[in-house]
Amino acid sequence: MHKTRETILLWDIDGTLLAAGNGGLEHYHNSLSAVRPTAPLPVINTHGKTDWQVIHELLIAADLSSELAPDVSTQLDRLSAVFLDTEKLSVLPHVQETLATCRESGFRNGLLTGNSEMRSRHKLGGAGLDLDLIDWDVSFFGARSRVRPDLALAARSALPNSPMIIVGDTPFDGIAAAAADIPFIAVCTGTYGREAFVDVATLAVVDDLTSGFREILGDLI
Repeated sequence: MHKTRETILLWDIDGTLLAAGNGGLEHYHNSLSAVRPTAPLPVINTHGKTDWQVIHELLIAADLSSELAPDVSTQLDRLSAVFLDTEKLSVLPHVQETLATCRESGFRNGLLTGNSEMRSRHKLGGAGLDLDLIDWDVSFFGARSRVRPDLALAARSALPNSPMIIVGDTPFDGIAAAAADIPFIAVCTGTYGREAFVDVATLAVVDDLTSGFREILGDLI
């Protein structure tokens, strides 16, 4: 794949731009408790899942109606203001300069994230990332997407003639990319190592956002 005008890089957030494990299940539990104070708080896996998927799985595990999902989602957005406390979040090494370099090289920095737009803004802003480096008009959010491939398909449907590359740290990002026939670059900056991407279609697998990643993008210019 060679870069054409305004190739869009669709970045994941947790584990790709920000250090993984920021809040995790706690914020979903707090959101559920705000809606149903006496509800049980099951432990479920959140890695690579959209907010909407986690909320639905949490409700199923708690034996509660899925009709509560919109209210839990609203509470999740409301509680996301906690991310403005910068002590809770950290930008991964080389992210800020990589985003700036991509912008200067003619790429656009969109998001493809399981978080809602509000949670995304609070997370990135709370971590100290320059929000102007993100092109919000070509970003896609998981507030109402049950599975991650739906996000990639929405991106492809919304921008059918725009070249795109998804950048993420989990095999689920790669599966989503494949569903929409979008090239995928895996970065091993989250909880998954190179071995996790052996059976995933990738443009490349890199350890971090240093020279290896920039060399790949350089080949696309």
